[in-house]
Amino acid sequence: PMLPGSRPAIDVFLAMVPDNVVRAAAEGDMLAVIVFSLFFGAALSVTDTDGTKLLRRGLEGLLEVVTKLVEWTLHLLP
Repeated sequence: PMLPGSRPAIDVFLAMVPDNVVRAAAEGDMLAVIVFSLFFGAALSVTDTDGTKLLRRGLEGLLEVVTKLVEWTLHLLP
């Protein structure tokens, strides 16, 4: 039996899935962004097409650039 005022687990889960991930990020709703990212990563990992291979390469390139920026930042800090 459910407690008064409680919501079914599926409703709680669906409340974590953003209807617009860009808006969720802009509003600081990090849980929604994390949930979206998990689903996006899972779908990307099981989809093997030319487009997803290109997307993976692009994301790897982005990671390399961000890593370099972090390295530079750490070297500039006292």
